[in-house]
Amino acid sequence: MISLAEFDILRDTRQDIRLLPWTQPACREAMVLHFGIKRAKEEVRRLNVEITRLLTYLIDEHIDYYRAIAANIIVNPPLTTELQRRWRHASHISAAICRRISQTSRLVGFSGTVFPGQREDRDPTLSDGIPPPYWLAMELGVVLMEVKYNEGADLDASRPTEEDDDLDLVVRELEVDEDNIVQLMDHLSTFDDS
Repeated sequence: MISLAEFDILRDTRQDIRLLPWTQPACREAMVLHFGIKRAKEEVRRLNVEITRLLTYLIDEHIDYYRAIAANIIVNPPLTTELQRRWRHASHISAAICRRISQTSRLVGFSGTVFPGQREDRDPTLSDGIPPPYWLAMELGVVLMEVKYNEGADLDASRPTEEDDDLDLVVRELEVDEDNIVQLMDHLSTFDDS
C-alpha cells in the first residue's frame, strides 16, 4: 500500500484505484501508524515474558557456576580457577543486563516484572544454600530471602499445615526496593492496555 503509485499495472485497470480513500497518503500513514502501535503492544507483552526468562536464565547460570566451582575447588584447582574467571566475566555481563532491565522498568508504560521465574525442568533445590548474585540486589533491588519453619518455632500462626511436622519447609520470598515499587505503580497507572 505504501508504494502503490509505483505500480503502473494498477493505473490501467477498469477503475482507477488510486482515487479510493485507502490509497490517499494521509490514510496510508494513519494505517501504518495504527498497525505500528498494534505491533508495539504485542511486542511489549512478549518482552514482559522475555525479561522474566532472561532473569531466570541469569540466576540459573549463577547457581550453576557456584555449584561447579564448589564441586571442583579441591578436586581440580586449575578448572576452578578458569570457572571463577568465567564466572566473574558472566557476572559483569549479567550486571550490565540487569542495569538495562532496571532502566526499562522505569519507563512509562512498563507492565512487566523484575522478578525471576522458575524453569519447569529445573530442580528448585539446586539453589539451596547458594547466596543470590550481587547484581540482583544492586541493579534491580530484588533480594531473595529464605524463611525456614522448624519444629517448635513460634511461627505456628503463619506456618502452613502439614501432616509431617518434622519436615522443614522452605519458603522463598522476594523483596523489592520500595522506590522501585513506587515507580512501577506510577508506570502501571499510566499504562493503557486498550
